[in-house]
Amino acid sequence: MIDHFIALWNNEEKKQMLRDSFARMQKCHDYSDILQNLLEWLSSNLNPSDCYGRIPDPKRVTSINHGDYQGTLVFIVASTGYQPNIHFSFKVGYGSCSGCDTLLSINGENGYNDALTESQINDYMSLALHLLQSAKEI
Repeated sequence: MIDHFIALWNNEEKKQMLRDSFARMQKCHDYSDILQNLLEWLSSNLNPSDCYGRIPDPKRVTSINHGDYQGTLVFIVASTGYQPNIHFSFKVGYGSCSGCDTLLSINGENGYNDALTESQINDYMSLALHLLQSAKEI
C-alpha cells in the first residue's frame, strides 16, 4: 500500500468526492472505469509537495491482461510530470460470471437499469479501495 494514497482515503470529506463521482455515473462496465475514477480522484486531491510528486496520471494507463475467462488484470500507471521515472501498479482478479466476478455481480444487482443503487455505489467504493490497497510504486 502507498501511504499517501491511504491517508487521502482516510479523509472522509475527500472520500465523499470519489463517492459522488460514482453516484453521477451509470454502471461501470469494466475495472478500468473504477480505476479511472480512482486515478482522477487521486490526481485532483493529492498535494504534490506532500507526496514528493508521486501522483498517478489518469491519462497514462497501460493494462495487461493475459487471462481469458478469468485472470488478473494489471494496470501500470505513470506518474504525472515530464518523462516520469515513477510508475504505479494496480491489480484486480476477475472472472467470467456474476458468481465469480465482483464487478459483474455488482452490475447485475438491478438488472438492465443503468441508474445506480446505493448498494452499487458502496460496492464500487469497495472495489476502489481494493485497487488502492493493491497499489505498488515501481
